[in-house]
Amino acid sequence: MKCKTIVNLFNSDSQYICTISVQSSRIRFKPLNSNNKFPCDNSQTNKNHKFVTFTAQTWSFWFFLNELNASLFYRQCVIKSVNELEGIPMIVVVQPHREVIDRDWNSLTRHTAWEKVELDHLLSWLSTLGGAFSALGDSKTNCAEIAGKISFYQLKLGLQFGDPLIVARSKLFVSLSLIQRGRLRLAKRIIRQQYEVAKMEEEYDPRLRKMCVGIWMKLQYAYQQRSENRKSIRMEVCNKSVGSV
Repeated sequence: MKCKTIVNLFNSDSQYICTISVQSSRIRFKPLNSNNKFPCDNSQTNKNHKFVTFTAQTWSFWFFLNELNASLFYRQCVIKSVNELEGIPMIVVVQPHREVIDRDWNSLTRHTAWEKVELDHLLSWLSTLGGAFSALGDSKTNCAEIAGKISFYQLKLGLQFGDPLIVARSKLFVSLSLIQRGRLRLAKRIIRQQYEVAKMEEEYDPRLRKMCVGIWMKLQYAYQQRSENRKSIRMEVCNKSVGSV
């Protein structure tokens, strides 16, 4: 058995496309020559050669090339079969009469993709709106409450679509609102839980872990501010009690 063989490729209009060199180790494509003609395209050559023509639809020819490229055993079988032919092999690739498309699956994937696009668009608006209220939440409690409600709506969307990363980010936004409203213990528990999630999902979204670290630093600052406020209050109480004596 020879180590390689040649298959010539044509389109449905009998126009030469390229030559496929099938070897045991690989397949190679030789494109059109400078005259855009088949290498054996002259009368003298045509008299001396016999052609064996095969017809293949585009989708079946794609599978043929894929197997040639992937399987050594398949390439060897093709080389053996082609070398046994009494002539030069020619493959004519034609368009199928009916496209092989799973229309139900196509409709499902299109609907899912559109839902994902709309979800990303909606989350972008909610993140912008929530960020604006959260920026005012440090000085205005009602703004922190509104930012928390927006984060809960984002959390609901994440649960509805089953996206764990959206759920985790939304819970972190909720914890940020809780910090601004003084509910530090609950915020601490949420941040710790989402940090564990972030370590598992770091391959898909490395930003989630950084968000946890950033909000944790804000939590530490809130605890520090609370401690300083309590100290100042105790000092004022002590000073008033000493003054009254």
